[in-house]
Amino acid sequence: MPHSVFERGIDPEGVIKALNRAAQLIAELSGGNIYKNYIDEYPRKVPSAKNIPLRLNRINETVGATIKGKDIIRILKSIGMNVVAAGTDKYRVSPPTYRVDIAREIDLIEEVARLYGYDRIPAKLPNISVTEMVEIPRLKLEERNSIAVSRKWIFRSCQLQLYRTVISRPSLSGRK
Repeated sequence: MPHSVFERGIDPEGVIKALNRAAQLIAELSGGNIYKNYIDEYPRKVPSAKNIPLRLNRINETVGATIKGKDIIRILKSIGMNVVAAGTDKYRVSPPTYRVDIAREIDLIEEVARLYGYDRIPAKLPNISVTEMVEIPRLKLEERNSIAVSRKWIFRSCQLQLYRTVISRPSLSGRK
């Protein structure tokens, strides 16, 4: 079914471009005639992402590098994105219809990082703070109880295993 092809990510807007190119090739290579107009069976509009919010600080935090706003706009426009300023260091981005893989801010950040160049992004560990763990008496008691139950279970398991061994081997039990 044609609709299932578009559901998997083929650009429905690309059909007209392909149709026009095919008609051009037929005219050039075989002397065919091109007529205006076409019939487009379009049962329903295929949804596409529009106006995805994009924040400059979010890009820089996620990527771990400082990328200027003008570079981000240039990168996104180079891959067919429509970029509109939506405040200070904020944008609204609409991907072309053939980019069905872009629907969220993180998808745009991934594209920016990829085209900016992974080699230009410094490799560094994230900043984290380590604090001393505070001991909570109630949890300490629960932990001790848990260890005691575990030890008792292990002891009982060993007893059972020893009993089975003795029973299954008459020579060990003193029976003949």
